[in-house]
Amino acid sequence: MNIFRLPDLGASTGEAEVVVWLKATGDPISEGEPVLEVQSDKANVEVVASTSGVLARVLANEGQILKSGDALAVIAAIDEPRDAAAIDRALDELGR
Repeated sequence: MNIFRLPDLGASTGEAEVVVWLKATGDPISEGEPVLEVQSDKANVEVVASTSGVLARVLANEGQILKSGDALAVIAAIDEPRDAAAIDRALDELGR
C-alpha cells in the first residue's frame, strides 16, 4: 500500500483545498490519472495518481485544507487486502 500525498503545487502558501474527488473508494486508478481536484490560491488543479492500484481509503475530505505532503488517500495494489484492519496497519507502518 502507498500513501498518496498532496504534491507541491507551487502555490505561494503551500496549501490547497480539496474541491472534489474524481474517484471513489474501491475504484481502480492508473498512475497519472486524475484522482481529485484541489484549489490553491492561484487555480484549480487536478491531482494525478502517483501509482496504479485501487483507491483503498480517502483520508482528506472535500473542503479540507491541506499542505504539500499531507496524506490524501491510501492506494492499494490490486491484489492487496483492503479491509479496514489492513489499511490501518499500513498507515501505522507508513507513518501517516
